[in-house]
Amino acid sequence: MQDHPQMEKHWYARLYNDPLIEADVELEDFVVIGKDGSHPAVRRTRIGKGTRIYTGATIYNGCYIGRNCVIADYAGIRENCIIGDETVIGRHVCVEDNTRIGMGCLIQTQSHVTANTIIGDYVFFGAHVVTTNDNIMFHPRHLRTSIKKELRLVGPIIKRGVRIASGAIILPALKIGEEAVVGAGAIVTRDVPAFTVVYGVPARQIRRVSEDEWLQIHRCYEP
Repeated sequence: MQDHPQMEKHWYARLYNDPLIEADVELEDFVVIGKDGSHPAVRRTRIGKGTRIYTGATIYNGCYIGRNCVIADYAGIRENCIIGDETVIGRHVCVEDNTRIGMGCLIQTQSHVTANTIIGDYVFFGAHVVTTNDNIMFHPRHLRTSIKKELRLVGPIIKRGVRIASGAIILPALKIGEEAVVGAGAIVTRDVPAFTVVYGVPARQIRRVSEDEWLQIHRCYEP
């Protein structure tokens, strides 16, 4: 366990596996950093300068959290995830293992980001958005073991500037193109082209995203 300047104020924080914590990081009570998960860590956990991690949040081993991020109360980030600078992970959000989230994203309360998901820069998730990665859904362990070679858990690829409204569900291995918009409560069952608005169950294309709705931010990252 590693000592940290914030530990005097928030002495219930627990640090495991010698994480690297940069300057001006704030840790609140009951934060856990560097916890071992079910997969081996691929790097030393690192928390970037100026990041704030609030009460009860857990960040597993092998994660990289960028600078000036917010990890809100009771959020969980599983092993080997990468979170870009200035991204906000909301309260009770679950980010599963081997996920990459770009910079400037906002993932709202109680959303679920499944394992092996790729999210570009400046993506917005409303509350209770669910991504999925499993088309087989065999529950008993012996059945999953018997089909292990065929079982591939593939999350969606969500490109730069995508906005997904509250309650939407994204099925496995789909691609949502740059600056697309997914309406509230939609169930996305097929790829969404860039600059397209979709909603409904199942989601269907409604219109193009007009140019005056595009994000006016330099394109500095492409997942």
